[in-house]
Amino acid sequence: VHEAVPELSILVRVPFLADVEAMRRAGATTVVPMELEGAAEVVARVLRHAGAKEERVNEVLDTLHARHGCADPDAPAPMIAQARKA
Repeated sequence: VHEAVPELSILVRVPFLADVEAMRRAGATTVVPMELEGAAEVVARVLRHAGAKEERVNEVLDTLHARHGCADPDAPAPMIAQARKA
């Protein structure tokens, strides 16, 4: 697909972190592993319950995603924060 339309962004949802690299090699721009998103939601809720400011919660989540190769490099920070609140 990228050969025909190089500027096309391809978002893929996969069950496991182990699937991320294969999807990237196949041309996915953004890979969202359900396994990581479930864990990220638990982390966010625990931090909020402990009184962490939203800015800190977002920093932790960004770090978590980056460590697992799942950060969306094209998404501006305000869009990421808004998406997490939804």
